Amino acid sequence: MTRLSGGQGPESPVWSRWGRALAQKGRPVLLLALTLLIFSYGPGWSWAAAFYDTILLGGLWDLSGPHARLGKAYFRGARQAVDYINDGGGVLYTPAELVAGDTKGKGVYLISRAVRLIEKEGVVALLGPSREELVQQLKGVAELHKVPLVLTAGVMPLLRRERWERSWSFGCYMDLRTWSRAVFRELRRSGVRRLGLLVPREEPWSSAGLWLRGYAVEQLFKIHVERYGIADADVVYQLEQMERDGDRAVVVLGPRGAGARLAASFRGSSMAMVVTPGVVSDRLLAIASVAGTEVIAALPPLVLGDSVPPTHPCASAVMAFQRAMGGELRSMSIEERMAAGRGWDSVFMLLKAVREAGAPTRERVRNALEYPRSPYYGVSGIFSPNRSSHTHQISRWLLVRAWRNGKWRSLQPNRGAR
Repeated sequence: MTRLSGGQGPESPVWSRWGRALAQKGRPVLLLALTLLIFSYGPGWSWAAAFYDTILLGGLWDLSGPHARLGKAYFRGARQAVDYINDGGGVLYTPAELVAGDTKGKGVYLISRAVRLIEKEGVVALLGPSREELVQQLKGVAELHKVPLVLTAGVMPLLRRERWERSWSFGCYMDLRTWSRAVFRELRRSGVRRLGLLVPREEPWSSAGLWLRGYAVEQLFKIHVERYGIADADVVYQLEQMERDGDRAVVVLGPRGAGARLAASFRGSSMAMVVTPGVVSDRLLAIASVAGTEVIAALPPLVLGDSVPPTHPCASAVMAFQRAMGGELRSMSIEERMAAGRGWDSVFMLLKAVREAGAPTRERVRNALEYPRSPYYGVSGIFSPNRSSHTHQISRWLLVRAWRNGKWRSLQPNRGAR
């Protein structure tokens, strides 16, 4: 079930007719009803779930405004996940419902919609947002109201954060640390020993570039760093310096959309363009194909679709996702498909925690997210949150591929290392 926020909702989670009757009749009726419930559903059933008509989830994405294309993709993925779970009987014999709030790409709408979902609708947890720029504001709301939050977009955390920042916030996106482990490992296997690093002068990418440089050196790469401005038209000069230094691949850091603008600068270069999370787009791949540039990326399994190796742990999740989305996937760009996948994963990760918690209460769901009984196998990868990392993704199951001649292919070995 799915609906947009706006109607009158309860101040607290929705109580079922069982709960209301038990509250009114007193202890004899309470004992009789609980006995009937336990014998009806068996020892494996959590009786606490009987007091809820639905498990309410609050989604916060840009459903209108300049970023509505991606926001609607997040919403579609989450909506299909809720329908898929409800068709299978729900969670703890209780259906889930997604209540969506349109953030319109602005922080003020994000905060107001989030507060309404928490205080008026009584949601057990929040999902969102559409863009990295809104993450910190949504985290603040979750911490203030002590509501679990599963982030579908992230700011690529690099360093250990303060405990208060991560207490109620979790993630199902690929952060820069996970990306670097997967990509650097595969680059070394393919024979690359010299890396160029193209970093914006502006924050937060400048600081991220320092961390990435240090990690690359730790992995025994020789690094050549060049900087550029986000508003620069091209990076031809920087690439010439890197190629003269003998680099074989260039890692491009920057905001969403920067990669597509800079891809044309690689025309005529023998260096591969290594793109970080959030930079991959249909436009980037189209420009790279025209320029004859090889693009290397760490991909979530869903991007490969039917080409995911059948032995991959997430292969069955990808198949279920494709069946649920149906023809919608064919009309989506690669950015929209990845967004829909994170929307799907956020719902499944959250409802897995509800099942393990035994009841849809905020504190118990938060604890179940932090201490899961098993990793979550999703379409965006395998996630295993823990106390020290609420966005812990297992890097070895990411698929590092090179875009060549219009297809994603495995990296070639012996790429001319120097």
